[in-house]
Amino acid sequence: MKFIFVFILGFALGAYVFTYYPPYDRHASTAAHDTRDAIDDIVTVIKSKYVLDRDLSAVDIHVDARGGDVALVGTVASETLIGRAVALALDTDGVTHVAARLKVSP
Repeated sequence: MKFIFVFILGFALGAYVFTYYPPYDRHASTAAHDTRDAIDDIVTVIKSKYVLDRDLSAVDIHVDARGGDVALVGTVASETLIGRAVALALDTDGVTHVAARLKVSP
């Protein structure tokens, strides 16, 4: 008797969940995850380029990406380094636009 009760309860709960919750869309979740991974890859590649450049500081430049748009915020030692930071960012796959809000540190 207990087995039948548990079986019926499980069946009713399964029917409720199936009725009131939409089915899981694996493709929508994967697409959103892939987009986030691509943005993280862009930021990682740009920051890596700044680490390898001895005149630029990856610590002093914050990189934010949204799609192909990249924003650089922080400080650099000279105006020439602003151009170098932008050029390195633009030379990254997936980057279409760079907004530099970099300041020259005194």
